[in-house]
Amino acid sequence: MGAFDLDERFAQEWGSSTSSHRACPILRPARNVMSIWPQDWDNADNQQWANTLSWNHCSGSRGDVRADTGFEKHVLNYAFYKLFPVIPCRNDGQVLYFDVRTEQRRSQESDVEAKMRNFYKTLQHIKQYPTMRKMYDTMQVSEFTFHGQIMPTIYSVAEHINFMDPQLRFWEWNHCEHFTERVTSMCDGYPVRVGCPKNRFVQRLLKSGK
Repeated sequence: MGAFDLDERFAQEWGSSTSSHRACPILRPARNVMSIWPQDWDNADNQQWANTLSWNHCSGSRGDVRADTGFEKHVLNYAFYKLFPVIPCRNDGQVLYFDVRTEQRRSQESDVEAKMRNFYKTLQHIKQYPTMRKMYDTMQVSEFTFHGQIMPTIYSVAEHINFMDPQLRFWEWNHCEHFTERVTSMCDGYPVRVGCPKNRFVQRLLKSGK
């Protein structure tokens, strides 16, 4: 994999220094969606982002990124690139490290793969909410790795993620894909009316935890 610097044109477009993304496996990112008006963004950009990085070693034999994380590959790759510097890559028991070691290729590859695993498993955990007993069966990570690296990733990403551009979000012609214009909100799910059981324990089974 080696140590790489981003192309200066991309570094300027993204507003980030080359050092913050040193060794990032996405060497030549596609266009930054946050710097483009919606009408100028098309499926070709999504395809370019989808092709920048493979998650096969994280998703296992099934290879279904969307089923694991809830996101399409182009969204996953974009978010990983933006958050790369704030995703931890190793933990010695006392100190959590975010920097990728570049002095040796094996160390660098190990740190990059750890960042990818931590980010992927973070989204997988949020999507699937496995119990600790089911952690390994669902996510293929041990309880030690979950507490030592996945949990810190969740907190770090939550602290730094901020992809909303107010000018784009409140643009008068902004809309979600289900409407032609101006509607920027959607309902998540659909209520289904059922008869209320008399047994209070059965009633609890019909109430969504979310």
